[in-house]
Amino acid sequence: MTPNTRILESIQSRPDFSETSGVLQRQGVLRKTHGGLAGVRLYNGKGVRNAREAVLSPGCLLEIFEVDEDIRDLIMQRKPASFIRSTAIMKGMKTMFQDGLAKAYMGETTIEEVFRVAL
Repeated sequence: MTPNTRILESIQSRPDFSETSGVLQRQGVLRKTHGGLAGVRLYNGKGVRNAREAVLSPGCLLEIFEVDEDIRDLIMQRKPASFIRSTAIMKGMKTMFQDGLAKAYMGETTIEEVFRVAL
């Protein structure tokens, strides 16, 4: 499948695209030989029959992190959500964008769905 060029350009122009590609390479999701999205096989979606199927499908994009003492302190200090999120990312949280790209590379969702949900 050839995804929409505008979507590919938008995804690749994200400031965290290189970092995300590096994370996915270290996790073994993306081969080190791929530059950006070149040479990556992408898939068309088959659709879902109902909302329950969509929520329970493996293609669901997630962004979850553990609330440890550091994060708890930031919340209690009423720090901005962006600061808490960046701290969680530094502590290893996988972002929705990273999760989405990984699932698009593995054929569990489409690049269009990543664009729609995570950007």
